[in-house]
Amino acid sequence: MNKVLSLFSQEWFEKTKLQIPEELDVRFEKLQGEDEIIAACREMNFLFVPSSSVKITEFVIQHLPSIKMIQCAGVGFDTVDAKAAARFEIPVCNSPGDSARTVAEFTIAQLI
Repeated sequence: MNKVLSLFSQEWFEKTKLQIPEELDVRFEKLQGEDEIIAACREMNFLFVPSSSVKITEFVIQHLPSIKMIQCAGVGFDTVDAKAAARFEIPVCNSPGDSARTVAEFTIAQLI
């Protein structure tokens, strides 16, 4: 079973009605410091970070030996040092187009 550390709260998942696949063992944590994140990731395979979370720096990345992938919510990689992750062969993924409709609606509203 794949173990996922989510820096999103469980309440966020429940509120958005997202279904977590049964083959994932997800642990929800609200962590602030680098040392807390490193300790929490010890036996995790994947890290899921919101766009407003604490930064995942090179120091954190080099201490994540069991992490296979970092998933960022949103369209960018603002909270993750993607270059450092690449050096440690950890893919960093995002959600391109995640808010495209909202941005388009806002743009049309501004034009009107």
